[in-house]
Amino acid sequence: PQPVGAKMGNLSEVNNHLMVIQQNGNVGIGTTSPYAKLSVTGTGTGLGVNFQTADVNNNPGVTILNNGLLSAGISTATSLSQSEPLALVFEGDSNTANANGGWQSLMTRYFPLAATSSDWALSGNTCANMVSDYASHAGSIAANYNEKMFFLNCGSNDIGTYNDTAANIYGYLKTIWAAARASGYKVIAFTVPPSTNFTSGKETTRETLNSLIKSDQTLYDGLVNIGDAITLAMMNSTLWSPDGTHYYTSAGSNLVSQLAFQASYAKVQTTGIAAQSIGAWALNT
Repeated sequence: PQPVGAKMGNLSEVNNHLMVIQQNGNVGIGTTSPYAKLSVTGTGTGLGVNFQTADVNNNPGVTILNNGLLSAGISTATSLSQSEPLALVFEGDSNTANANGGWQSLMTRYFPLAATSSDWALSGNTCANMVSDYASHAGSIAANYNEKMFFLNCGSNDIGTYNDTAANIYGYLKTIWAAARASGYKVIAFTVPPSTNFTSGKETTRETLNSLIKSDQTLYDGLVNIGDAITLAMMNSTLWSPDGTHYYTSAGSNLVSQLAFQASYAKVQTTGIAAQSIGAWALNT
């Protein structure tokens, strides 16, 4: 072993040094023979904490146990590498329903392996339905995750099928956003895209609703402004939409689905939860 340059410990621990700095610069904690620039030897071979970082409130960051298991965001680990999972929770209509593929499928595909997702969206569903559904859908799993995001993408059916007013739909959205935030979610809101099936009166409702959604962005944590990013002419093109209303394909590959994914991913990156990047998305949302 290298000559010892410094030893640290209480006077009663002369022969049981807490820290050793060798002349070659290697530092040992719990060992007098550090084999690397920093060597930490624990007190056992099991689940005792060998090394840990924490924030000012002592919430664990990175933890290494005596048996070598690594965790992030939790104090224990049961596999070689384990992190606090990021939950992606989706609520909406057929444009978000997982069975249809599309943007939310791309979201889950490109997130870290530790992420989990739940898609409660249903074809034909309305924002009005989702107010009563929240407790049994996203609200029912909120307590399972510390890091969680809630994506709410609805309004087309309220306008197109039920001819509801912009004020009513906005009221539903505000109720759901508030409930999700109270559950600890970061909330990502969506504006409503155009549809070739909307009459001029329903298009006016859509535009009014989108103005309301954008009017107070303190009510949510991020906005995917797909309603302004695409036009009716785009929705008339099969490159953007299969039918002028929806923006999904079985492979999740048409351009509107890609746009919604890119905008959503960008919003996740700016809310302070997810650190992983899959590329430089240049979408202006």
